[in-house]
Amino acid sequence: MSASQHDPSESNPDQTVDELRAEMGGRWLVRSRGSSHIWDLDQGTYERRPGAASLSGAFDYDGVPHSITRVEQWPKVGSKSLVWFDDPRRPLDVEQFRRSSTIVRIERYPTDPDTPMTVDG
Repeated sequence: MSASQHDPSESNPDQTVDELRAEMGGRWLVRSRGSSHIWDLDQGTYERRPGAASLSGAFDYDGVPHSITRVEQWPKVGSKSLVWFDDPRRPLDVEQFRRSSTIVRIERYPTDPDTPMTVDG
């Protein structure tokens, strides 16, 4: 990453950012109005975890990390995200997508399994 593409989380002590970008790395918890979304930019995966306040409710394959096939809209606070992944049952025939509700916070997701963190929306 060049100096002009500085990762804002490197100088951010509370580990929050306003947006995710393709050139970033790390694991991120993206909180929307009703759900939480885990973006692992090192592994290239996405996982949706609907919260009790989710207006759309649960979807097939929630709570499971999926390999990202493309991102049409990267997460940004005050906006929405749109991510695509192959359907786990029919990866050659069907592609799934997830559009978040309005994003309210993006924070570093701990990689240490002993670090407690709630992900409910």
